[in-house]
This record gives sequence, structure tokens and C-alpha cells, in this order.
Amino acid sequence: MSGYDLAVFLVGSPSLTFQTAASSIARVTESFNIGESLAFYSGFAKKEAEEVAYFTKKLFNVDLELKPLPRSLGEAVNVFQQVFKGGKTIAVPTSGSLLGAVALSAVASRVEADLGHVLFPFGPWTGFFYPYIPRYLQPVQVLGNPPEPRKPSFDREEATKYLEEKVTFLPRLLKRVASLCVDLNLSLPLAWVNDQSIPQLVLELCKTVKGETLRKTLLLRTTVATVDLCELSCMKVARGAFSERRNCLSAYPLPDRKLFKEFVKEAFSSIAGVGKSCEPDEWMYLFTGFELIDLKPDEQYLIDTNLIYFGVHNVVRGVGPRVYVPYCLHVEILDKVAESKRVCEKLIAEALLMAYEVIEANASKVPSAHYKCDIAIPSIDPELVKGLTVVTADKRAYELWGKLALSKYAKLKLVDGSVFRSSSESEAHFALIQLAALLIELARRNSN
Repeated sequence: MSGYDLAVFLVGSPSLTFQTAASSIARVTESFNIGESLAFYSGFAKKEAEEVAYFTKKLFNVDLELKPLPRSLGEAVNVFQQVFKGGKTIAVPTSGSLLGAVALSAVASRVEADLGHVLFPFGPWTGFFYPYIPRYLQPVQVLGNPPEPRKPSFDREEATKYLEEKVTFLPRLLKRVASLCVDLNLSLPLAWVNDQSIPQLVLELCKTVKGETLRKTLLLRTTVATVDLCELSCMKVARGAFSERRNCLSAYPLPDRKLFKEFVKEAFSSIAGVGKSCEPDEWMYLFTGFELIDLKPDEQYLIDTNLIYFGVHNVVRGVGPRVYVPYCLHVEILDKVAESKRVCEKLIAEALLMAYEVIEANASKVPSAHYKCDIAIPSIDPELVKGLTVVTADKRAYELWGKLALSKYAKLKLVDGSVFRSSSESEAHFALIQLAALLIELARRNSN
């Protein structure tokens, strides 16, 4: 079967070193038959390279040979020239340092090797890596004369084990997103090589009545495959003939707000149980990420509790806007979880807690009094918030803080419609998968 005799990779991206290398090597090696795989790592990236080798062996059964990358451009060129010894070769500089990428690309061009590149979506997907991100959002581009790609595959059991044991930096909501991507990728038959098409992604709430049983199940599907996610509810009803009804929500074009609200209401009510009507407010559209709060990447923000409702967790990542969390926010979220009495209130409080866990994993804490943020934020030590932008969606708090000393040493920002932007296609796919992840987590919690 045709393929490449040799694939040469780099490990040395200045940010997200492991993630970029893991995705690049995994996507290329699963897409083609490859005889030998070789990765050159920058001096600072030896540990990440060793982890990538472990990861690709466990999930993709790839034996990745590691070699240090010389520190000078000339030496790197000489080393690469010795590596390319004939045969069909692909060079993939995507996840390397600038020096490595220049040297590898130059030599690949000189010896007429194919040149490969793996694309990455950013935004809410920042920090994820394949196979914990949809394959079609990380297409492989090849310049040259690539062989026919093979049907991609990986070890699901090892992918699940790696996610649970090694990917410790992802909080539970994002881990569920990653887990859903594993199942989605295994259902997709195409390799997405020199193909940047994005399939339609649909979340379905399927209601079936068979005999005396009514079931509501959650499905994720594309035009070529369906992934059975979970059962939201199962109950006894009056005996009847088989019937089926589907409530569907598409990722892109962005779903209509009214249809979104109807879908979420039915899903939450199904989880809540018989006779319960659970209707989250309009903020759920923003919370799941179909619109994103537009924070500047070079600014630093201290956030009020209400920002969680508006999906600030979708833009808080290890790379991006620097976010600070006052202790009072932690107190308010835990208080909401502890004090919620009705089933619907408990579900919403749990959703907010999961979002807060994402923020907490990527933000810095700022000491404040342990009571409501409206009062606690303006009493924070000025030295701790000097130069920060304090953000709230509460107009009364914004106006109050503007009259206090807080406005003298920190910027104040009121969240309104002007600070949100529509999600791109890849961001909308994240939003839909995150909604599915949220519903699965809530259904499992409510059943315990």
C-alpha cells in the first residue's frame, strides 16, 4: 500500500508545545501509511517530545524516534540533509521553532520532499489537541504529490485512558467536550487531507414512545454518522403505538435564538424529571458560546460573578486575556450551589459551577472580602487591582463603583451587547459540543 517512507516532524512551538506537536504528528501519521517517523526537538522541549512519543505510541501505535535539533540554522540544515536519503518523504514543520521550521522547509524544498502542515482552530479550542478536537477542524495540508490517505483510526480505550490520567489541566466540562470529540472522530470516515470542508453538526433530542416507555435521548450527528450520547430521561406512560419526534439544533449557521431556547428548555426539563418545567434564561445562548464576549488579549480583567452567565469561561484559556477572580466570586458560586432548592435551580447552579471550574483553572485569584461582589470588589486592596479592567454586567454596580475610589485606580467596563461578537464556524461547533457536554454532565449528576 502506498504511503511515505519517512515523516519528519518538529517539537518546539513557543506556546502550547505539547499540544501542537501531538496534533501535528497524530494527524499526519493516522492519515498516511508511514514507514519511519522522526521528530527533532528544541532544547527546551525535550520533556514535551518524550511525552509526545509516549502519546503517539499509545493512541496511534507510532514509533516516534527523537533527536535534538541543532541550535544554529546552518547545523540544522546539514542535519536535515543527512536525514533525507531518498524514498518518499514528508516534512511537517508546523509545531517547530522558527529556526527548525525554516531549516526543515528549505531542505524539504531542495530534495523535493512533500511539505505538510496541520491547521489549528483557536478561540475556545485553545489548549485542546487531537483526537480531543474534531478531525475536520485540524485538516492536513500537503504540498507535493501526496499518496491517497487511508481511513484514520486510533485506540479509543487508550484515548479515554490518556484523557483521564494525563490531561489533568482540563476541568470536567472541557474533559467531557474532549471525550465527545473522541467519539465523534471515531464515527468520521474521512481523513481531511487537503480538504478544509466542515460538515454540518447537529445536536438532536430524540423523543420515542414504545409500548409503555417514553425515552428522551441525546444524539450528535453529521451527514455521515451519528453518535449516541446519553439518555436524558426514561419514564412510564400510557401504552401507545411507536412514535418518534426529534428536536434538532445545528451548529452553523448559528442557531436561531428562539429555536435554541426551545431546545434547551426541553432538554433541561427532561433532565429535571416528570412534570418539571425548567427554562434557563436568554443568557444560555451566550453561556454555551454561540456568541463570545470580546475581551482584548493584551488587557487584564477582574471579573464580576455575572460574567459567568455570559460565557466568559469560553475565552479564558492559558493563552489570551489575563483574567483575575476575586474571592467573593468563589463564595457567590458556592453559595448558589448550596442554597438552590428546586431541581431547575440546582441544574443551573451546577452549570455555573462547571463554568467557574474552567475559569478557576486558567485565572489568578485576588483576595477580597467573603461576601457579595457588589460590595467586596470596591473594597479590594488598591495595589491588587491597579491597572486592571473591572468588568460587570450589573449596571447599578457599575454606576456605584464609578462614584467610589475604585474608579481612580482601575478601569471600569460595563458589559452590553456591543462587547459580544458572533462565533465563527469552528467556535460554533465548540458551542454545540459544549452544550452536549453540559447536558450529559447534568443528566449524570441528577441521576445520582
